[in-house]
Formats: sequence, structure tokens, C-alpha cells
Amino acid sequence: MYYRNNHKFNPFGHIIDKSSADVQVNQKSALPAEAISQPADDAIQSAQSLEKPTNPPPLTSPEKTIVDPAEINNHLNSQIYVWLANGHSFWMYPTRACQRVVSGYVWSAFGWVFMGIDARSIDTFAKP
Repeated sequence: MYYRNNHKFNPFGHIIDKSSADVQVNQKSALPAEAISQPADDAIQSAQSLEKPTNPPPLTSPEKTIVDPAEINNHLNSQIYVWLANGHSFWMYPTRACQRVVSGYVWSAFGWVFMGIDARSIDTFAKP
């Protein structure tokens, strides 16, 4: 969950609870809970200084190839397609990557939404 202005948001940017962070809400996500992590405050601030993508990703996903997930640093601020080790896959616009978290914008039914992904959960990725 993300917190801003005393509001609690789900990973897709929707307000869950306007009063307190103590209320537990179960929300289904396109990504499993263990793959989502809350990025550090400095990652949020640095990512917010960058504009999110204005265009949606391509309609088709690229062919899956074997790429070292550590190479994601070479593809910051560009659209990539990510496959997680658990089989989930999605479009991402990474803005920051470190050993533990890759943060950036993930394409959802609601458009580009900022979130952090556990870097260890990334199987591979491809650039269109």
C-alpha cells in the first residue's frame, strides 16, 4: 500500500481508506503481493520528478528471450515487457533500479501506475 496526504492507495492508485492506515483491505492485483514492494521515499520523489509515459504500450507483447534482469539498468525510462518468475507478465516503464527494487510505472487497466517490484522476482524482460 502507498500513503499520501493521509490517504491509503492500492498499487493502481485508487484510494482505499481515507481515515487511517490501520484498516486492512484485501484487493486483488494483477501482481501477487510478494512481488510488490513499497519503494523508498527517495525513489518515489525521484520518480515523481520524471514524467510518466504519455503513450500506452504496444498492443502485443514481445517474444520472451533470456536476458539477465540486472541489465534493466540499461533500459531505464523506456518501455519494457517484464516476466516474473511466477509467470505473471506486464508492461513497465522503469525509472529506478537497485539490487532489491525496480520502481517505475506499470501499465494497468487504469493507465500507468507507479509501483515498486521486488527485483528478485523478475525472470526476464524484453524491449519492444
